Parts: sequence; C-alpha cells; structure tokens
Amino acid sequence: MLAILFVYTYTALVTFLVVHRMLRVSSSSIVRPSRMLLYAAIALYFFLHIDLLNYLLLFYLLTLPLVFLSFWRLRKAL
Repeated sequence: MLAILFVYTYTALVTFLVVHRMLRVSSSSIVRPSRMLLYAAIALYFFLHIDLLNYLLLFYLLTLPLVFLSFWRLRKAL
C-alpha cells in the first residue's frame, strides 16, 4: 500500500518540478526522494531480510505536504 502511495507522490512531485521549471519558480524547498535509497532498502530487504522499506516510504510520504505548499508559490507566479 505504501509503495502505491509512493508512486503517486513521486509522480506528483516530478510534475510540480516540471511546472516549477517552466514558470521559472525556485524549487529549492522541495525535497525530492532519493531513488538510490529506495533501491538500497529493497536490496537490504531482499538479501538480508531487513525491512526498512516501509519506514523509508513513510518518510518519503512526508514530502507530500511540501509539494502542496509549493502549489501556492506556483499560483503566485501565474
């Protein structure tokens, strides 16, 4: 379930970053989840059975409010 939410969150984040670049609005306050950390968590789970994936995805979902806050900056730019 968290993985599905992560995919939607990451897609929304990338969409907002593209719109930020098109409107030339600073996107420095947007935290972008690292795919390398996600791949490392998957490898740890697969090879060593250390389940950090849910915690990492939960942490990444906390970036969603920052994406919505950036919406106001985009509205100001319009």
